[in-house]
Amino acid sequence: MHKFLMMVLVSLSLSVAHAEKTGGIVKAEGVKKGYGIAGCGFGSMLFGPKEGGIQIIAATTNGSTYSQLFGITFGTLNCEFTEAGMQAAIYLESNREVMAKEAARGEGETLVGLANILKCSDQSAFNKNVQTNFEKIFVDSSNAYTNVKSIYEVINNDQGLKSSCNIAG
Repeated sequence: MHKFLMMVLVSLSLSVAHAEKTGGIVKAEGVKKGYGIAGCGFGSMLFGPKEGGIQIIAATTNGSTYSQLFGITFGTLNCEFTEAGMQAAIYLESNREVMAKEAARGEGETLVGLANILKCSDQSAFNKNVQTNFEKIFVDSSNAYTNVKSIYEVINNDQGLKSSCNIAG
């Protein structure tokens, strides 16, 4: 077992060294924080926004240590959301299955609850936009942090919804 772990660590080190040498480590497009597609969490602290297979390891680290949920809850480990964003991620994580069904339909109590957390006064516009962008929002249905980030993007890309929601605080 020790030999296997050493081989994995050496392989990872060589891969990272090669990527650095060839310029393969770049900030993921659209990422403003210090994490890549694996999202925030302990894995993001270890591997940052490096692209490629390293994100699989970062996601595995996040999942196996439950650090993403912890980071979202307490705003640590590169999981820097507003209070409403953190509450939304926790709420979404707690109601994942029902939320996905209601988002696909564009109506339901948990969707109303999410709009209330995000302080969206125009419930019908919120529901419509979440339904229209369902595939974008729930592309990774196992990552509440990424889902809420996508919801923020949907809100920010629609001027009417943006003025209806108070996601800044």
